[in-house]
Amino acid sequence: MDTIGDLLVRGWQYHQSGNLDLAQQLYRRVLQLEPRHANAMHLLGRAEYQLGHPEQAAQCMRQAVSWEPANPAFHYNLGLVWLELEDLDQAAASFRQAIRLNPAYAEAFNNLATVLWAQGLPDDAIACYREAVRLRPDFDDACSNLGSALSDQGETAEALAYFMQVKGAEADPAREFLDQGIRLALRSEFALAEACFRQAVRLRPDLAEGHNRLGIALASQGKLLEAVPCFEHALQLKPDFAAAAYNLGNSLAPQLRIDEAIECYRLVLRLSPDHVKAHNNLGHALQLQGRLGEAIDCFRAAVRLMPALAGAHFNLGNALCDRGDLAEAMASYQTAIELEPGYEEAQRRLAALAAGAGDEPQVQGVMA
Repeated sequence: MDTIGDLLVRGWQYHQSGNLDLAQQLYRRVLQLEPRHANAMHLLGRAEYQLGHPEQAAQCMRQAVSWEPANPAFHYNLGLVWLELEDLDQAAASFRQAIRLNPAYAEAFNNLATVLWAQGLPDDAIACYREAVRLRPDFDDACSNLGSALSDQGETAEALAYFMQVKGAEADPAREFLDQGIRLALRSEFALAEACFRQAVRLRPDLAEGHNRLGIALASQGKLLEAVPCFEHALQLKPDFAAAAYNLGNSLAPQLRIDEAIECYRLVLRLSPDHVKAHNNLGHALQLQGRLGEAIDCFRAAVRLMPALAGAHFNLGNALCDRGDLAEAMASYQTAIELEPGYEEAQRRLAALAAGAGDEPQVQGVMA
């Protein structure tokens, strides 16, 4: 007959191989034989967590902690479950208790820092990340997290040092700054993203994507004059860089450098003929120059490629209206409204046409 130790060993072997159902069966068998076996309850909770059942995992792990409160790993894993359940206060309490029981618990410091950052306590979070790295200088996650936190706080030089501690980062620290800048831009933190992208291109002046991303960050802050040379530099480095050409066009058009914007959009379409937004924005630029036939062709291409793009239907309606094709214009406005019921400008223009005000100037299009 299997001993409790045998059952736990077999259960853990199944657990490590990914057979969580069989592992749970064995953990439950241990609990039948010894109802207060803390480790079996803890492992059962870990399996529940990995199966995507955080509520059940929390119940198991809280029970295990109550039976063996001096085990730091139990508190740490319970903290991970609270994180999954988005209970930051409970997660912080669990990680703190794990650290009290094991002051050298680098993983607990790292995760406590993540919680503190989410709670809006950046200084405390950075202190915990620093301690995690001090305890384990080869702890890649902690080094990367500390670098990201410092970068967020504008400490880009120190951030670079920690990014370079990550395995492989010393080979391409520019990539670390590029990736961090992308993460910041996704959170709309464009000024911080700009600082990261500047570091990336300083370290790797030939990094076309870095120049492109720097241009996007600048344009997102309204710095169009500064953005333009970034996109131009990206294109010099990589002449077939469609995204940089598109972004350059989008930065030139608001400055009324329409001829140059048109050249950019045409380049995009030579490189990527199905680029819907380039068709739409080229049409808008052509319409500004009064080239209605060409503009209409562009808008028709956009709606053919992406029928659900309400803005392209709206722009097509504007161009058709300018040309005097009022029935077709009304149909385009109606389609835009059906796709986006709250499209007030399309509703207004459709109502104006229906009321016989078809000669209203139609000059304001929508760029994608």
